[in-house]
Amino acid sequence: GHFELRKYVTRDFDGMHETMVTGEKIDTTINVDTEDFFVYKEMQQQMTNAQLEHYIDKQRARGVGSIQEFEIEYEKRHSFPFAAFILTTIGFAVSCKKVKGGMGMNLGIGLALSFSYILFDTISATFAISGGLSPRVAVWIPNIVFLFIAIFLYRRAPK
Repeated sequence: GHFELRKYVTRDFDGMHETMVTGEKIDTTINVDTEDFFVYKEMQQQMTNAQLEHYIDKQRARGVGSIQEFEIEYEKRHSFPFAAFILTTIGFAVSCKKVKGGMGMNLGIGLALSFSYILFDTISATFAISGGLSPRVAVWIPNIVFLFIAIFLYRRAPK
């Protein structure tokens, strides 16, 4: 973390007034690890929850603005167990109906709802990455919408 800078320029701002100081050599300490220089695709999926939370906090403290993918991954790890419960409830409610023609229509409805959940989840995550939604809202919106669908289908299912 200890560096020696040569031929440096520092700029200090006081309102609209700027002061520049140049020099030949200065010693400084920068809190940088070698791992901070390497960010690779889908790195967030390989981190543990503790590592991911630490990374997000560290990047926020530094003022890094492009950590949406990491925040989305963190939120998804908390929302997916609820999604499994919701989709299981939907599957249960759809499969309970006995239809004269067979189970093909119910199976198709269940698959269509599952695929629409995945599509909705992907679209909302894309809005979060582009900056239109917060990652927490983007991850939980599909769960909330499909929770209402699950409740509706459960209430209509034969007892």
